Amino acid sequence: MLRKSYLGFWIWTIVYTVAVMCMAYLPIHNTGILVRIIFNFTNLAITALTFIIFINEKIFWYNGITYEQAIEAGSDRRKAYALKHVKIFGAATLIYFIVSLITVFLNINLGVETLIYTLIIIIAAVSTIRFKL
Repeated sequence: MLRKSYLGFWIWTIVYTVAVMCMAYLPIHNTGILVRIIFNFTNLAITALTFIIFINEKIFWYNGITYEQAIEAGSDRRKAYALKHVKIFGAATLIYFIVSLITVFLNINLGVETLIYTLIIIIAAVSTIRFKL
């Protein structure tokens, strides 16, 4: 039986927030590299969250899905729905990682890098809207 709990989501949120705050103390003096590390970590964290949702079938953590809808859907449909999110955000993570390596070697402006990162995340998030439970 799927139990209604947001504890895992809160733990993920706290761990993510503390980890990003600690990154400010890394002995890296190149702002561009530090920002790229934070962007890549954020992508990994989002992908990890989608994977946690997949494993635990807590699809009601996603906006627009209620606990009642998740229960009615059944385990197979919850898993399939969550797996689609894992694949999209996993692909976004991989794409941005490759892009970030390229932009470091080509010495691309950090503003352009931020725009690219933002577009990748927005495209990934918007592309999941079409998924129906």
